[in-house]
Amino acid sequence: MISRKFLNSENIPITTIKDKDKEIKLKGKRYFYKDKLKNRYILEIDILPNDDKNKLTVIMFNPSEFRKNNTFVDQTVTNVIKIANDTGYNSIKILNLITIIDSNPNNIKNNGKIDTEFILNEIDDTDLLVAWGNKGNILIKNSKDAIKMANKLKSKENIFTLCANKSKNYPKHPARLNLDCCRNCYGRTGKFTLEKFLLDNI
Repeated sequence: MISRKFLNSENIPITTIKDKDKEIKLKGKRYFYKDKLKNRYILEIDILPNDDKNKLTVIMFNPSEFRKNNTFVDQTVTNVIKIANDTGYNSIKILNLITIIDSNPNNIKNNGKIDTEFILNEIDDTDLLVAWGNKGNILIKNSKDAIKMANKLKSKENIFTLCANKSKNYPKHPARLNLDCCRNCYGRTGKFTLEKFLLDNI
């Protein structure tokens, strides 16, 4: 098992993303083990200013980094930032079931192993957004250790998902999320809201 103390880190240059008519200013840090091009264990992002941190921890499937100006903020991460900002969070910690960097998650079917202890050690009392999608659910169901991890997560009260669609028995992944739709469906009026999620289906 790898712990944070064995990881290397690098700062993400301060950058800005746009969300409709407003700008969101960011700074961050990424953590990797040995090879920064092959794996990412943690991505931490602060939405500036953040004197009083309100943290959201997010678990997704695997990192898919688009290295534009060394920011590592691809479309998936951009959507997470917008969602966090919309829902009152200004500090984000992104974890992944699989740490392998690959823009195509289908490549990870047979060589992905979940470091469940690392994930559990990195989750604190902050709100937790599970967003690993159907591929993540399938991966967890095929791993006894991951099922144990999911059972431990059930004890947390503040677990959320991105989608309120009751027909989905897995937490939606934010990669191709239509934020405009999510901000206005289910009777919402232009703001995204997180929905409570139960891990009982895993």
